[in-house]
Amino acid sequence: NALLGNEDEDLRGEDRESGKLFTLKTFPWVTAALIASNLAYFIILAVKGDPLDGEFMVQMGACYAPAVIKGHEYWRLLTAMFMHFGPAHLMSNMMYLVLVGYRLEKMQGHIRFLLLYFLSGLTASLVSVLFYWFTKTDAVCAGASGAVYGLIGAMLVLTIRNRDRTA
Repeated sequence: NALLGNEDEDLRGEDRESGKLFTLKTFPWVTAALIASNLAYFIILAVKGDPLDGEFMVQMGACYAPAVIKGHEYWRLLTAMFMHFGPAHLMSNMMYLVLVGYRLEKMQGHIRFLLLYFLSGLTASLVSVLFYWFTKTDAVCAGASGAVYGLIGAMLVLTIRNRDRTA
């Protein structure tokens, strides 16, 4: 059972009879790659400067409404998804990615999961930029929170939709 089933069954997936913890098909490689990418970018940021400094983060690719809208730097919508304001920000997002990512990736498949992550993150970045643009406030936005909350929302929808099949 994918949502509330036996924990051994969840970990071993379709190959539970063989006793293997993961197979190439069941290993959450997209979740692992996303975590590795976020960690790697944070290390780069920490080596080059101060991830708590907003100006530095803008220089490194964080979302900043004037840069995105006036400067046409749309790539910031993507790069901001892999930037974090300090280790606590990074760790909280990665913790939720681990908790939701493995199960959702198993339920939806690698490609759908990856598309959901990027669609959620890009949408969150865009909404953030538009909010700051229309309210005429300057703010620097970064983090995987939008993508992670999108995954949590997808998990909630799947749980509600499959509620009769989890008992």
